[in-house]
Amino acid sequence: MAGLEEYYQGLWQKMAGEGLSEIELGVLRVLVEQEEAVSVEAIAKSIDTDEYDVEEVLETWLEFLHWQEIGGEICYSLYHWGFRDFLQLRV
Repeated sequence: MAGLEEYYQGLWQKMAGEGLSEIELGVLRVLVEQEEAVSVEAIAKSIDTDEYDVEEVLETWLEFLHWQEIGGEICYSLYHWGFRDFLQLRV
């Protein structure tokens, strides 16, 4: 399990870089709180920001996300529940 923890830590460092902006932190909190995939519109409403800004964040994090089409909308979730659990302790 330590190996997985180190792997997730590496992903977290890559994701956060020099630190997260307010919008990035907001998007991440929504993704961590949701067990189901969530749309850009829902994320934007939740953190009271523009959908375009949310899309920009999600595009930079595509390697950490799983996306699927639900009801004609692209919805996003973190790529693995274990990574989501790991991130819950950090945001």
